[in-house]
Amino acid sequence: MNYYPFHVGDYAAHTKHLSLMEDLAYRRLLDAYYLAERPFTGCARDVAREIGMLDHLESVEYVLNKFFIASEVGFSSKRCDEEIAAYQDKQAKASKAGKASAERRSNARSTSVQKEATSVEKSATDVQPTNNQNQNHISTTTARAKLDEFAMVPDWRPSEKFPAVARLVGASVRFTDEDVGEFVSYWLGRPSVECTQHAWEHKFTQNLKAKSLKVASKAPRKSFREQDKEQSMQKWEQMTGRIHPDRDQSSPAFIDVIDAKLLGNS
Repeated sequence: MNYYPFHVGDYAAHTKHLSLMEDLAYRRLLDAYYLAERPFTGCARDVAREIGMLDHLESVEYVLNKFFIASEVGFSSKRCDEEIAAYQDKQAKASKAGKASAERRSNARSTSVQKEATSVEKSATDVQPTNNQNQNHISTTTARAKLDEFAMVPDWRPSEKFPAVARLVGASVRFTDEDVGEFVSYWLGRPSVECTQHAWEHKFTQNLKAKSLKVASKAPRKSFREQDKEQSMQKWEQMTGRIHPDRDQSSPAFIDVIDAKLLGNS
């Protein structure tokens, strides 16, 4: 849970006797409990280490004994467990409702397309089809064939041409099944969105690009010497058309060079 209800009056009434360190320990314990959506496991020392207050173990022990229930598995909170259960139930109902809505919309579109196809086919048996009727029949058949292409499906995967699509927006083509699973789960919960395969791949590349930028922002900045060395290797590779022998083959830069060569030969 990234959000939980916080009742200021109730909290103040129950914690006015706490010291500053005890109050800090309680707030950190609540945040960690809701974020993990589970009780604390292990002893008080393990819990203090988890919330970064090992130097104030006495304060953490007091709060755990005062506001949490100790058991064989660790420390739990009845109030927190109730809030987490309500949150998870709400999420499950929202997901179920979204899938049901998507299924109803899909069935409605299928029925509409089939009725239109039946009507066109019936007209074709009564009279000689005109050019317009033939065109209607082709459009109906195409619409039926593309029906499943527009909506996100649980087993969606990028096509073989995806690397080229990703390069158009400057996104890395390296991705995992977990990346695809997160992307599919996100859009399955939004049944009103319909895209072609190419449009879904474009959205996926934007997602990968955002992730790569986030990771890059956390990476340690290269020194000026390292930057100069990288620029020198890039110039050498551009002039020779080969990969520099000093380049680390496990680095992202090396993999980007390989990807660029593969795309250039494809």
